[in-house]
Amino acid sequence: MLATADVWNQKREVLKIKRDLLFKEYVRHPKDFHFALEIKTIDDEIADYTFKIDRERSSMPTSRPPRSGSS
Repeated sequence: MLATADVWNQKREVLKIKRDLLFKEYVRHPKDFHFALEIKTIDDEIADYTFKIDRERSSMPTSRPPRSGSS
């Protein structure tokens, strides 16, 4: 269902915002490895949602434009 892909997309967007905030902190404190670990975990979740969204959208039947003429 496309609605499922929309929910996954929203969750992915929230994760991207969280990741960007953590990355800003990591840039300020590059020796603090817990930021890097959290970023990696979030990146993996984002990739998982992206895969699910792509798979869901590719499984949707595509609508073909109507033929312009008689067969």
